[in-house]
Amino acid sequence: MALGSKFKLTLMHKLGLLVSMPLVVNFILYMDMQKRINSLELLIDQLAERRDMMVRANNIITNQYFAIQSLMQFKMFGIQKERENCLRFIKAMDANVQPLSEMLTSSLGNPQLAKRLLAYHEQWQIALKESQFAMDEQNQIASFFDDLERNQRLKRTMIGYLNTLYDVSSEARTAVEKSTAEEGRSKEQLQNLYRLGLIINSLSVLALALIIGYFMVRKVQILGENFERFANDKPLLPPLRAQDELTELDKRFRQMANSIDNFKSMQSEMLQTIASSRDELQTVIDTLPSALFITDEGGKVESINKFAEQLLGINMEYFDEAGLVKAFKIKKEMKANFMQMLLRDATENPVEMEALTSDREIVPVRVSITPFHFESSGQKKYLTAVVDDTEAFKLRQAKSDFFSMISHDMRTPLTTINGVLQMALVDAFGEIPEMAKSKFRLSLSSSSLLLDLINRLLRVEKLAGGNIELFLESADIADIVHDVEKVVLPQLEARQLKLTVDTKSCVTKMDKSYVLEVIMNLVTNAMKYSPDGGQIKVRSVVEEGKEILIEVEDNGPGVPASKRDVIFERFKQADKDRDRKIGFGLGLAICKSIVTQHGGTIGVRDAESGGSRFWVRLPILT
Repeated sequence: MALGSKFKLTLMHKLGLLVSMPLVVNFILYMDMQKRINSLELLIDQLAERRDMMVRANNIITNQYFAIQSLMQFKMFGIQKERENCLRFIKAMDANVQPLSEMLTSSLGNPQLAKRLLAYHEQWQIALKESQFAMDEQNQIASFFDDLERNQRLKRTMIGYLNTLYDVSSEARTAVEKSTAEEGRSKEQLQNLYRLGLIINSLSVLALALIIGYFMVRKVQILGENFERFANDKPLLPPLRAQDELTELDKRFRQMANSIDNFKSMQSEMLQTIASSRDELQTVIDTLPSALFITDEGGKVESINKFAEQLLGINMEYFDEAGLVKAFKIKKEMKANFMQMLLRDATENPVEMEALTSDREIVPVRVSITPFHFESSGQKKYLTAVVDDTEAFKLRQAKSDFFSMISHDMRTPLTTINGVLQMALVDAFGEIPEMAKSKFRLSLSSSSLLLDLINRLLRVEKLAGGNIELFLESADIADIVHDVEKVVLPQLEARQLKLTVDTKSCVTKMDKSYVLEVIMNLVTNAMKYSPDGGQIKVRSVVEEGKEILIEVEDNGPGVPASKRDVIFERFKQADKDRDRKIGFGLGLAICKSIVTQHGGTIGVRDAESGGSRFWVRLPILT
């Protein structure tokens, strides 16, 4: 069982234990060492004091010797300086005796010896004064023999004094030797304590380091092996069971590994989905009936789809450095700005162009371009879609041929027929019976109706193809509305219809005749569908100073919501069974073409009265 698991120690606890154990040992050793140092310092002080005692005892003996010697010199030769030296040596003895006696009492604990020292010092001084060696004024050497008893007392006192000093020196020497021995033992014990502390510290640190390090290193090895196993997609080792930071790290690593495994699974599924979607998208792109080109800003082709290869018989190598312009037939001076031209003209609506195959054959196409960005790289690319317009071109050509045929092969004969019938009705070819005239009138009516239909078809085609030329001039929309009102007034009175006009003056540039035709068509349609005695409203206002709004409202049957867009197409009507009796479904198509040519819009919505409200918006041009 792991140490951390048994005692539930975290990594910080283990490191703290590794650090604290030597500190505890050091503290114990420090306290014992401090105690021994204090004892050693006390011992050193005692040793110094005892050595001082020996020095003082020796000083007393030495000074006593020199004092007697100087005294003898003074007595024998009368040298005054020796008398002064003698007094100085005696004074030095006095200075050492009192401290020495105090040391004997305090340091050696021998007050009897201290008292004896003081007593002998005092007796020696008294004996010296009473002896023949006293420094009298006569200084007679012969007096040395006058009283031998006093001299003997001095001798005995000196001997006792010297013996006492010898005892002091001996006891001090013994105490010094004892203190020196104790000092040596204390130093040796201190050294041994140092060695013991070093050994204990080293062993404890080493033991803890080995124990903790073993389990830590083992866990780190397990983590490292798990990293390697995870990198190689192998199963991880069993989780760690302790309660420390490495176990927590192992737990977090396993959570991260599980998250990464889940992410890898999701990523794999996403990649499979992306690959599948990419294949499906590529299939869709390849089957689209459009040639697709991806280019950079300079027009360099970076990718094409299979339809482009099939349509133009080309591949990526076909373009080289020429760019997308090589796939189209355009004027030489326009090649340098080809991409700018596409972006200007083909971004919102496709433009008609001529593409070139690898064999230089011309293919009519419709081209549109869409810019897009790659978020990862920030690069801007362009998708150019090229739609084969061959069939539509053929249809347009056939339609053009058809309308040309109508214009020349039908309208001209019908005009001739109408002219002949009109002449016959006025008896230009002689008198005709009334029954024949009735038949001629019916034929003329049908022929005129057919001729009007042909003229309207040609007019719508001309307007839808943008082949009309607008003569823009400044005109007031209010004047045009009033002109329409004057024209339709007789028809309104015949059906007892009421026309309400509410128009605001606004002058703008427009083709007055075409705009009048639009308003006239809307008003006449309102008259057609309004019941007798009904009401028609015409209103024009300026909105935000930017455009003119024209509204024509009736109280007829209205236009179903499903038909509001288709009624502006050719031959489309809101109710075929009802409306085919009063028109061909071309009037609103003509209105839409004229309004579009002016840059405006047209539409219809329900009126508050229950009928329809047709509206036209024209931009204000200055």
